[in-house]
Amino acid sequence: RAHASMYTRLLDELRDQPPDLLVVDRFSFAGVSVAHKLNISYAINNPYLLLDMDAPPHHVPPPFWGRTPSTMTIWERCISPLLRLRFRLGMQRAVHWLNAERRAVGLESL
Repeated sequence: RAHASMYTRLLDELRDQPPDLLVVDRFSFAGVSVAHKLNISYAINNPYLLLDMDAPPHHVPPPFWGRTPSTMTIWERCISPLLRLRFRLGMQRAVHWLNAERRAVGLESL
């Protein structure tokens, strides 16, 4: 229950003196949940922003694959859309998990 633990600690820390802006890592879901709970504006830090475009070219590797465009082979470029689909399906599972965690602390689903 990492989300609940981080959420509780961060909420306790920020409740009395909330900042004007909260900068959270894109996978720090508890940070986003606390921002929603306390009505704090937030920005998501995403060093891989270009990897998440809706329809990136095949030479852009899927997120967290460990490749760069300059090191991908032709075969890897061909299967890149399939790997990106696998990543997106995995992210859907993560969203379902996150929504369950948010409901557990009294927040609405995303």
